[in-house]
Amino acid sequence: MEGRRRVLGDERPDTLASIYNMGDLLREQGRLTEAEPYFREELEACRHVRGDDHDSTLDSIYNLADLYDAWGKPDKAAEWRAKLPTEQDAVAPDPAAEGEQEE
Repeated sequence: MEGRRRVLGDERPDTLASIYNMGDLLREQGRLTEAEPYFREELEACRHVRGDDHDSTLDSIYNLADLYDAWGKPDKAAEWRAKLPTEQDAVAPDPAAEGEQEE
């Protein structure tokens, strides 16, 4: 991972994938305290590079919430999940239906 950072930079997709993979590996090993900074770093880089509404950024938020669930911190997990769009937010209104009226 350090090689990717040095060669590609901190915000390249391959580097971000490595950061996530390291956090995920640590999470899988139950090393949650060590995993947290990797998940946070990946989230912040995604926000910076892709913006708050990009699918990768939303996935990063979801992954962080899952980490807190696994860690037994449901309040923190809920705090992060609250930042995710709801299903209703994700469904775009049908522009054709806006002009229709029942007779």
